[in-house]
Amino acid sequence: MELNALAPQQTRLRVLIVDDEPEIAEIAAEFLERAGMEVIVAPTGQAALDRILEDPTGIDVVLSDLAMQPLSGEAVRDELARRQLPLARQFIFMCGNYREAEGCAPPAPS
Repeated sequence: MELNALAPQQTRLRVLIVDDEPEIAEIAAEFLERAGMEVIVAPTGQAALDRILEDPTGIDVVLSDLAMQPLSGEAVRDELARRQLPLARQFIFMCGNYREAEGCAPPAPS
């Protein structure tokens, strides 16, 4: 029996990418998959919220665009915080527009 057969299997980090620009989501997904992460892509804030609520423990971290309409990444995070889901503290925000990003509110209270 090989030693590797006895070693615990390493769990891959599960990342939800939320972006309404498919090209951006695709580039981020490719980068993270090459780094060994499991990636799920949601094209809207509502799709992300629905996916998270289906299985709140099935995602480890969310990489989300800030400037999506009608439900922004910040609004998704705030809804999770309102529901007291721990994933609300595992958000990384991205934004391609500096003016929109500079208006970002501080993290939701824990």
